[in-house]
Amino acid sequence: MNRFLFLDMDGVVNSARYFAALQAKMEAHKTTYGDKDERLRYQVDPEAAAHLNDIVRRSQCKIVISSSWRLVHTVGAIRRALHRRGFAYASSIIGKTPYSAVGDSSNRRGIEIQSWLDAEENISDEPRSIVILDDARDFGPLLPRLVKTSWQDGLLAEHVPLVLKILGVE
Repeated sequence: MNRFLFLDMDGVVNSARYFAALQAKMEAHKTTYGDKDERLRYQVDPEAAAHLNDIVRRSQCKIVISSSWRLVHTVGAIRRALHRRGFAYASSIIGKTPYSAVGDSSNRRGIEIQSWLDAEENISDEPRSIVILDDARDFGPLLPRLVKTSWQDGLLAEHVPLVLKILGVE
């Protein structure tokens, strides 16, 4: 079975809590972000990366970036940022969803994910299971596949079993 995880970034691999702690740490050490790749790296919370490691290790899922990050960063830059913060399965990131101007705040991201799934279906007829990790709810008919995180806390250990259940692992 093909398992796919559609990954948002802000509010999933980072959070308000993480940024507050990071800011305090950087001020205490009088450090700055550095170049563009270095700044992107700091957008990833190592704790969230560890939870993502657990999901991929246990499910063998492939990751598709559905975050708005895909519009301004390459998949390679996102892979590197995650890897530099402890994500051990960067090679599991296989692509990104296409952008769609169709839809609204209730379904736009769902339309983009469905477009990716429709294209993938033309490549492989193997059964598949999907899950969406996001802090938003704009997924239309795909909403039952969502494990909703929050901007305040991001990806937590409590989300891991929910993701695995939807993927049909546990």
